[in-house]
Amino acid sequence: VEDPALAVETAAECGTEVEVASARTAWDTLYATPDGGSRVETSAGAVRTRADDGDWRPIDTALVPGESGIEVSAPVWPMVFSDGTAGQPLATIERDGHVLEFDVPFELPAPRVDGATVTYSEVLPGVDLIASVNEDGTGFSEVLRVASPEAAMRSATGQRSTS
Repeated sequence: VEDPALAVETAAECGTEVEVASARTAWDTLYATPDGGSRVETSAGAVRTRADDGDWRPIDTALVPGESGIEVSAPVWPMVFSDGTAGQPLATIERDGHVLEFDVPFELPAPRVDGATVTYSEVLPGVDLIASVNEDGTGFSEVLRVASPEAAMRSATGQRSTS
Protein backbone atom coordinates (compact mmCIF):
# COMPACT_ATOMS: atom_id res chain seq x y z
CA VAL A 1 0.00 0.00 0.00
CA GLU A 2 1.42 3.40 -0.99
CA ASP A 3 -0.51 5.60 1.45
CA PRO A 4 0.75 5.29 5.07
CA ALA A 5 -2.71 6.00 6.57
CA LEU A 6 -4.31 3.35 4.37
CA ALA A 7 -1.56 0.89 5.33
CA VAL A 8 -2.32 1.46 9.04
CA GLU A 9 -6.06 1.01 8.40
CA THR A 10 -5.53 -2.14 6.31
CA ALA A 11 -3.16 -3.66 8.88
CA ALA A 12 -5.75 -3.11 11.65
CA GLU A 13 -8.61 -4.54 9.56
CA CYS A 14 -6.64 -7.59 8.35
CA GLY A 15 -4.75 -8.26 11.57
CA THR A 16 -1.43 -8.47 9.73
CA GLU A 17 1.47 -6.19 8.88
CA VAL A 18 1.17 -4.16 5.68
CA GLU A 19 4.15 -2.65 3.87
CA VAL A 20 4.12 1.12 3.31
CA ALA A 21 5.46 0.92 -0.24
CA SER A 22 6.00 4.68 -0.57
CA ALA A 23 8.58 4.50 2.26
CA ARG A 24 10.61 1.69 0.62
CA THR A 25 14.30 2.37 -0.09
CA ALA A 26 17.20 0.21 -1.27
CA TRP A 27 17.90 -0.52 2.43
CA ASP A 28 14.63 -0.05 4.33
CA THR A 29 11.16 -1.58 4.44
CA LEU A 30 8.46 0.05 6.61
CA TYR A 31 5.44 -1.91 7.83
CA ALA A 32 2.23 -0.70 9.48
CA THR A 33 1.34 -3.11 12.29
CA PRO A 34 -2.16 -4.26 13.33
CA ASP A 35 -1.86 -2.41 16.67
CA GLY A 36 -1.49 0.97 14.89
CA GLY A 37 2.29 1.12 15.20
CA SER A 38 5.03 0.55 12.70
CA ARG A 39 8.08 -1.64 12.20
CA VAL A 40 11.13 -0.91 10.04
CA GLU A 41 13.48 -3.52 8.59
CA THR A 42 16.86 -2.02 7.76
CA SER A 43 19.75 -3.80 6.08
CA ALA A 44 23.42 -2.88 6.27
CA GLY A 45 23.68 -3.59 2.54
CA ALA A 46 21.23 -2.63 -0.17
CA VAL A 47 18.63 -5.33 -0.86
CA ARG A 48 16.88 -3.88 -3.94
CA THR A 49 17.23 -1.18 -6.57
CA ARG A 50 14.80 1.09 -8.38
CA ALA A 51 14.63 0.39 -12.12
CA ASP A 52 14.33 3.12 -14.75
CA ASP A 53 10.57 2.50 -14.90
CA GLY A 54 10.27 3.26 -11.16
CA ASP A 55 9.62 -0.33 -10.09
CA TRP A 56 11.79 -2.05 -7.48
CA ARG A 57 13.81 -5.08 -8.53
CA PRO A 58 16.63 -7.28 -7.22
CA ILE A 59 20.18 -6.00 -7.47
CA ASP A 60 22.16 -7.57 -10.31
CA THR A 61 25.90 -6.90 -10.28
CA ALA A 62 26.65 -8.63 -13.60
CA LEU A 63 28.71 -6.48 -15.95
CA VAL A 64 27.39 -5.99 -19.49
CA PRO A 65 28.43 -3.90 -22.51
CA GLY A 66 26.67 -0.53 -22.56
CA GLU A 67 26.60 2.71 -24.50
CA SER A 68 29.34 4.41 -22.47
CA GLY A 69 31.40 1.42 -21.35
CA ILE A 70 30.84 -1.70 -19.29
CA GLU A 71 27.76 -1.20 -17.14
CA VAL A 72 26.48 -2.91 -14.01
CA SER A 73 23.14 -4.57 -14.87
CA ALA A 74 21.06 -3.37 -11.90
CA PRO A 75 23.08 -1.45 -9.29
CA VAL A 76 21.74 0.88 -6.61
CA TRP A 77 23.53 3.74 -8.38
CA PRO A 78 24.52 3.67 -12.08
CA MET A 79 28.08 2.40 -12.42
CA VAL A 80 30.18 2.20 -15.61
CA PHE A 81 33.67 0.75 -16.10
CA SER A 82 36.10 1.53 -18.91
CA ASP A 83 35.84 -0.63 -22.01
CA GLY A 84 39.43 0.29 -22.90
CA THR A 85 38.57 3.44 -24.86
CA ALA A 86 41.49 5.91 -24.62
CA GLY A 87 40.93 8.64 -22.03
CA GLN A 88 38.00 6.88 -20.37
CA PRO A 89 38.24 6.74 -16.54
CA LEU A 90 38.41 3.38 -14.77
CA ALA A 91 34.89 3.84 -13.37
CA THR A 92 32.11 6.34 -12.86
CA ILE A 93 29.32 6.20 -10.30
CA GLU A 94 26.30 8.49 -10.45
CA ARG A 95 24.21 9.44 -7.43
CA ASP A 96 21.61 12.14 -6.98
CA GLY A 97 22.71 13.95 -10.15
CA HIS A 98 26.41 13.90 -9.22
CA VAL A 99 29.04 11.87 -11.05
CA LEU A 100 32.14 10.54 -9.31
CA GLU A 101 35.00 9.43 -11.57
CA PHE A 102 37.77 7.05 -10.56
CA ASP A 103 40.85 7.14 -12.74
CA VAL A 104 44.26 5.51 -12.87
CA PRO A 105 47.63 6.92 -13.97
CA PHE A 106 47.97 4.56 -16.95
CA GLU A 107 46.02 3.59 -20.06
CA LEU A 108 43.51 0.79 -19.67
CA PRO A 109 43.39 -1.99 -22.25
CA ALA A 110 40.15 -3.69 -23.31
CA PRO A 111 39.17 -5.73 -20.25
CA ARG A 112 38.05 -9.28 -19.62
CA VAL A 113 34.64 -9.47 -17.92
CA ASP A 114 33.58 -12.33 -15.67
CA GLY A 115 30.28 -11.79 -13.83
CA ALA A 116 30.78 -8.80 -11.51
CA THR A 117 34.54 -8.60 -12.10
CA VAL A 118 36.45 -6.74 -14.78
CA THR A 119 40.18 -7.45 -15.35
CA TYR A 120 42.54 -5.10 -17.18
CA SER A 121 45.59 -7.21 -18.07
CA GLU A 122 49.13 -5.83 -18.13
CA VAL A 123 48.30 -2.27 -17.09
CA LEU A 124 51.99 -2.27 -16.19
CA PRO A 125 54.40 -5.07 -17.10
CA GLY A 126 53.40 -8.08 -14.99
CA VAL A 127 50.55 -6.19 -13.28
CA ASP A 128 46.79 -6.62 -13.80
CA LEU A 129 44.09 -4.30 -12.43
CA ILE A 130 40.98 -6.11 -11.16
CA ALA A 131 37.79 -4.29 -10.19
CA SER A 132 34.86 -6.11 -8.55
CA VAL A 133 31.37 -4.71 -7.99
CA ASN A 134 30.19 -4.93 -4.37
CA GLU A 135 27.46 -7.53 -3.80
CA ASP A 136 24.96 -4.83 -2.83
CA GLY A 137 25.55 -2.82 -6.02
CA THR A 138 26.62 0.38 -4.24
CA GLY A 139 30.29 0.52 -5.21
CA PHE A 140 33.32 -1.51 -6.15
CA SER A 141 36.78 -2.49 -4.97
CA GLU A 142 39.95 -2.72 -6.97
CA VAL A 143 43.24 -4.55 -6.56
CA LEU A 144 46.49 -4.81 -8.46
CA ARG A 145 47.55 -8.39 -9.09
CA VAL A 146 51.34 -8.46 -9.36
CA ALA A 147 52.80 -11.51 -11.13
CA SER A 148 56.29 -11.51 -9.60
CA PRO A 149 58.69 -9.71 -7.26
CA GLU A 150 60.38 -8.26 -10.36
CA ALA A 151 57.09 -6.80 -11.60
CA ALA A 152 56.52 -5.31 -8.15
CA MET A 153 59.94 -3.66 -8.21
CA ARG A 154 59.41 -2.28 -11.73
CA SER A 155 56.01 -0.92 -10.73
CA ALA A 156 57.34 0.63 -7.52
CA THR A 157 60.17 2.39 -9.33
CA GLY A 158 58.09 3.38 -12.35
CA GLN A 159 60.13 1.32 -14.79
CA ARG A 160 58.24 -0.01 -17.77
CA SER A 161 60.58 -2.93 -18.54
CA THR A 162 63.90 -4.46 -17.51
CA SER A 163 64.80 -5.77 -20.95
